[in-house]
Amino acid sequence: MPRPRRSPCWRRSAASSASLSAMTASRMAGSKSTGSSCPDRKAVFPAGPGHAMRWVMSFRARLDSTVSRYLAEVAGPREHLALLRWQIGERHALDRRETLPGHATTSAFVVSPDHAQVLLIDHVVIERWLQPGGHYEPAASFHASAFREAVEETGVTGLVLHPWHRGEDLPFAIDSHEVPGNPRRSELPHIHHDLQYLFIADPSLPLIAQEEEVHAAAWKPIAALAEIAPVAFARLRTAGPPG
Repeated sequence: MPRPRRSPCWRRSAASSASLSAMTASRMAGSKSTGSSCPDRKAVFPAGPGHAMRWVMSFRARLDSTVSRYLAEVAGPREHLALLRWQIGERHALDRRETLPGHATTSAFVVSPDHAQVLLIDHVVIERWLQPGGHYEPAASFHASAFREAVEETGVTGLVLHPWHRGEDLPFAIDSHEVPGNPRRSELPHIHHDLQYLFIADPSLPLIAQEEEVHAAAWKPIAALAEIAPVAFARLRTAGPPG
């Protein structure tokens, strides 16, 4: 099985893709982020300013290290992740969903042991079949965040991290993509910087969809992943089933 290469907020109501692109360009040109950086997180954690500062720095350091390692060891030549790297450099609070133009999410590609099927959800807001995932919430690792999202949204049991990861937190793929606004939350269209992880589960076990977030959860032919996540689909074809 091929291994990774080794080497040294949504806010307000609907806006068009054009306005989102303009917003992104203006922020990269020098305007300030809607999201806050370290000092603004103090009120979020009741444990006090010292605790808040340590947590934010820990998240930012982990994200920076994870993205850098992904680009060095896994990413293809066209995977630049320019906006994500810029936001990290600008010290944006990417663990907060109100941070614009984008913030961190995690998701799970849950495949059958033979790689013939993939577990997908019919998303309530986006109204299409996607891999389970959501906004980053504090967790011991990024793949633990993705694991939790998959279990919460689908009720899948017996979920294990794919051997491709070798038990590490290196993402299988990182995808920065535009998502529509959510009128229920008065949220603008924005960018999700999605850290994606590969898991294995048994398709014969029952599922229980989280009705607040998804219309349904179901196993689909692995080919369905080609349209949803082409980079991950191509990478999965070279990874091969475990064993």
